[in-house]
Amino acid sequence: MLSPRTIRLRFFGTLGTLPEEVLKKLVSVENPGDVSLVATHRVNDRERALGLFSIMCDQRGKTGEFAMVIADAWQGKGIGAELFRHGLALAQKRGVVMVWGNCLAENTHALALARRMGFVSTWDFEENAYRLQMH
Repeated sequence: MLSPRTIRLRFFGTLGTLPEEVLKKLVSVENPGDVSLVATHRVNDRERALGLFSIMCDQRGKTGEFAMVIADAWQGKGIGAELFRHGLALAQKRGVVMVWGNCLAENTHALALARRMGFVSTWDFEENAYRLQMH
């Protein structure tokens, strides 16, 4: 379940609910270097998504934009860090040499995680957000 705040932090705006086509796009792989990971939890016979991480690469597969969202009930439990680590490792194996993403200033947990993982942050005035980048 994603709260309106979590949706706003991920998509930089309000959506009300997250349309299924948006979810499908988040986990689709369009280029050879793209990475898409889903953390799940099985309860009885039902599998639930806990978090999504993706890197959408340019046509050459050398640079990519990352994005991540974690269900509210699972935030702060290390799922984002694991998705991030595994996703970056996969991207590196596929030849991606630079990863970047934007993050709102109020998303302090994501900013701290990205900085711990070695990302450099600079303020992007056009996006009104931090640009996180790692080579």
